[in-house]
Amino acid sequence: MVIDFRIRPPYKGFMNLGIVRNWQSVPDDPRKMRPTGFERLPVPSMEHASVDMLVDEMKAAGITKGVLHGRHTGNARYGDVSNAEVNELLLRYPGLFVALAGISPNAPDALEEIEHCVRDWGFKGVALDPGWCSPAMYATDPKIEPILDLCQQLGVFVSITMSAYGGPDLSYCDPTPLVPMLRKFPKVNVVIPHGCWPKVQEAVGVALLCPNLYLAPDCYFFLRNLCQPERRSRKVCLHTPGSNLNPSSAPCTTTPPSCSGFPADPSCSAQY
Repeated sequence: MVIDFRIRPPYKGFMNLGIVRNWQSVPDDPRKMRPTGFERLPVPSMEHASVDMLVDEMKAAGITKGVLHGRHTGNARYGDVSNAEVNELLLRYPGLFVALAGISPNAPDALEEIEHCVRDWGFKGVALDPGWCSPAMYATDPKIEPILDLCQQLGVFVSITMSAYGGPDLSYCDPTPLVPMLRKFPKVNVVIPHGCWPKVQEAVGVALLCPNLYLAPDCYFFLRNLCQPERRSRKVCLHTPGSNLNPSSAPCTTTPPSCSGFPADPSCSAQY
């Protein structure tokens, strides 16, 4: 079974996410291009805003399931995806997608929304983007602990995006301060999309100390122009076997290239 841990369908709120808007307007001048824009290939499903075409792309890439991350940040720059829209895709394509509830720790009804999504709609986890929230917060903010506590009670996992692009500055992607929180809630599996890049070494160290931490490095593994993806992927897979997830981060990378682009290393087989 191949699970794409982070996939963005061309559907409603997903089309207004900052990363999708950036994908639609990649400048021709490489001097004006973000590093994640190099070698970006066309994604037919996104160009035609067709979820059915995305399903065909997933099948062609051998992807069995896709994980949908809702988003609630209250920040217009990054965009939000309502959990109701995510649930619409679960109903439209039964068995194909797994859903995470987009939650803002700043929202007064955050805990109620989690219970609703998990108990009523069958969502399997919670997606947090603390560095993109308005106002931005660190992943160790006290407002996040009640969310982890509830998820521990409900038996669902938590996704927390952390990387160079995941906050106002690089301090927001430092995983070192996560250790006490991860140990306080040992029964909650926590996934870090973007893998705390560029602080990969520290992320591997935290995963060694905390078996409930999983890394999902997204496009930071698959883009050739970023530094030494093969060495990084081998390091993560060797030192934290079974603790790595494979997201395409579509449409930042298309699903077939991101699958075929993963280093052919048997030590990385836990990715699938």
